[in-house]
Amino acid sequence: MNILHISGARSWGGNEQQLILNINELNQLQTKNFIFGIENTPLHERAKRHNIEFIASKSRKISKFGNVAQLKDIIQQYQLDVIHLHTSDALTLMYFYSLLNSIPAKVIFSKKGIGGSSSFLSKLKYNASFIHRIICVSNSVQDNFKLMLNNSSINKTTVVYDCISEQTFPKINDVLMNRFSDIKASYLMGSIANHTKAKDLPTLIEAVSILKNKYQLSNFKLIQVGEFSKLTDEFKMLIQQKGVENEFILTGKIEDAMQLNHMFDAFVVSSSREGGPTSALEAMLYQTPVVSTQVGVIPEVIVNGKNGFTCPPNQPELLAEALFAMYSLNEEQRKSMTDQNYQFILDNFASKNIAQQILKIYESKGVKY
Repeated sequence: MNILHISGARSWGGNEQQLILNINELNQLQTKNFIFGIENTPLHERAKRHNIEFIASKSRKISKFGNVAQLKDIIQQYQLDVIHLHTSDALTLMYFYSLLNSIPAKVIFSKKGIGGSSSFLSKLKYNASFIHRIICVSNSVQDNFKLMLNNSSINKTTVVYDCISEQTFPKINDVLMNRFSDIKASYLMGSIANHTKAKDLPTLIEAVSILKNKYQLSNFKLIQVGEFSKLTDEFKMLIQQKGVENEFILTGKIEDAMQLNHMFDAFVVSSSREGGPTSALEAMLYQTPVVSTQVGVIPEVIVNGKNGFTCPPNQPELLAEALFAMYSLNEEQRKSMTDQNYQFILDNFASKNIAQQILKIYESKGVKY
């Protein structure tokens, strides 16, 4: 089975990490996988690192109409059985292609996040008849996406969770760990999130301020790892305004940041909307306690107070309360949580199992109406 994965991603995040993980597993299942994407991007570099064939688009924007002719050549050359679209702009390209050409392969679209455009064009492409199946990464993503779909397209949706592979976790990097060796704190929290609006770092900054001032928590720090953006200066100003410069540390992007979970006493997700988040699943596999807003897959994996703490999004007071609740647990209670989480992730999110689910979708017949 020949599978072409199309992605317009220019930066590196959880979705791109999932693409590489899934291809590595699918390659073990007697399939051949290729990526059509943007040249000289983190995805391109990771594909080369994992010996995954990468076909660079002629345009720096995957949805450009000029890429249609190139896609036609790729489809003919590689004799594709499946075309898997991993970004919205990849679906746009496929829609343009369908206006001029028949599609000889099954088309799968992965819906990763919540929200997005509800324009006329978006509804056209999301409900395109050429889509064979729609993979949503959580029940919340599926429920949200159904609002944009007609009944026929709703019947095409299915949920396949993001995957975690313990074997692919990076070895502990002593250089990276030494970078933070001078941080002195009796309690260390971590957040791994790029500086986007959806990650809602202002809520996290406010929650840290509440911990310091309302709960009188001292000698603690939060290390926030993530790619800077045009929002970063606003976050820095808010950190100063709240007087938490000593407690809230912005590091910028760090490759293989997941291994920092070895240092964290708690991992924090403050997002207002999410598809995953994969970072929380990774923390659970690293046996790091998790405090998260109730977004994405979190309500499906964490029972508040049992194996972690959760709260509604955009509520800094409640997030601070959840963080303090985690801080107040003794070592035995935290270990009980993390032991549960470790086994749960292995049982439900192992990359081999997820790849098998995806392969079954590739092999499935079209939905009957």
